[in-house]
Amino acid sequence: MIKEIYKMLEIENILNQALEEINELRNEEDHINLDCKDVIIGPEGILDSLSTATFILELENLCKEKKGSDLDLTSIILGEDGLFQNFKISDLKEIINNAL
Repeated sequence: MIKEIYKMLEIENILNQALEEINELRNEEDHINLDCKDVIIGPEGILDSLSTATFILELENLCKEKKGSDLDLTSIILGEDGLFQNFKISDLKEIINNAL
């Protein structure tokens, strides 16, 4: 139980750090936080394609740095024909949790 809680806190920390990176490129009123319930990645996402790519790469780099994991979110999130599915922060938490 404690190990799972610690793992989720680590994942939230990774997501938060990646969001901070993205937020540096956004207007202050458009900042995204962990409590965001909106779709952030996908056809209906609030991130444009450049921000999506930056965010995904930052998440992968942080997973490698913090957990030693070669998490390939790009292959998980992107289909053969591109990005056709929507992802919220909660979806990304679950994906990362299952992959680590």
